[in-house]
Amino acid sequence: MNFTLRADNPPDASGILAVKSIEVRRGNDQELLQRIDGLATQTPWSAQAPGLEFVDMNFDGYIDMRLIESRPAGPNVTYLHWLFDPAGGRFVASAALDELAAPRFDKGAREVHSDWRDSAVRYGSDRFRFDGNQLMPLQRETREYQRPGVYTLRVSHWLDGRWQVVQTRQGRDP
Repeated sequence: MNFTLRADNPPDASGILAVKSIEVRRGNDQELLQRIDGLATQTPWSAQAPGLEFVDMNFDGYIDMRLIESRPAGPNVTYLHWLFDPAGGRFVASAALDELAAPRFDKGAREVHSDWRDSAVRYGSDRFRFDGNQLMPLQRETREYQRPGVYTLRVSHWLDGRWQVVQTRQGRDP
């Protein structure tokens, strides 16, 4: 497949591309298979690090796509995700993946990992697994710092529709 990003202008001086739509074509065909409209991104873009990626995000054997929506000052990079639907031959938006901060995809474990920070003293890491087309939470680890290098680690599992703490301990950075 061939993908074309549409924007009003090339990347600006800071390397930001304001993507408005994505066009999908088969090979070199001119016929449009799909147009994803309504985008308004601030995608960091360079030849060395394009903001559009292709990876099997739901581990079904088909390549899916994601686009960096914006890159904030902190670590919580936001993406827009589309999973390939082989029955319809189209990419379908995944609101569940869009909600995750900088998701990573572990093909071996068939898990989605998301590392996030929600304040200067609280960091976390979540693990998810796909059950069919549903993204299901598995585990959350949070580190809340009381002072530099000293934190409380909480490990929670998703049980009965909510996060339940299964371990709490004090920790120190190496």
